[in-house]
Amino acid sequence: MPEKKNSGEIEKRFLEIKPIPLDTSCYRVVSQKYDALNTNGSLLYPGRYNSGEFLVLYASDSREVCAAELARKAEIRTKFIYKIVKLKVKLRKVFDLTNEKNLKALDIQEDNLIGSSWNFTQALASLAYRKGYEALLVPSAAGKGNNIILFPGNFTKDSTIKKEEEEIV
Repeated sequence: MPEKKNSGEIEKRFLEIKPIPLDTSCYRVVSQKYDALNTNGSLLYPGRYNSGEFLVLYASDSREVCAAELARKAEIRTKFIYKIVKLKVKLRKVFDLTNEKNLKALDIQEDNLIGSSWNFTQALASLAYRKGYEALLVPSAAGKGNNIILFPGNFTKDSTIKKEEEEIV
């Protein structure tokens, strides 16, 4: 959490923000050899919104954001062939960190979410996961657009995630 805020204060403010439903298509980039809904990698490889303590799927709100996210990773992993998979998700309990009012209520800046330090974002995702949220809607650190951080372990019987199409990139 940002140094100026203690975790109890952030948690209190967090709980005052109303979740939103999400019914949309999104995109996920994965190595061609993996299923797009496989979450095993999130336990092995920490990311901006996961520390390896629970299952996470990263998705983007457009192909362009997905491609920008891939471009950031391509410098590191150039041997893989990737695919972009279009997913249809329907969730009831999503924490929206793209909403300025929510950022103000938490007394945080977008820079806290897209900066190079992952401590704050991992702690925020952990809080959302523990409070039963199905996903976070967050700004992409790769550029314009948003990412959807899905927590399959918190999906309810009403939650849906379906693959719609796949494309090798």
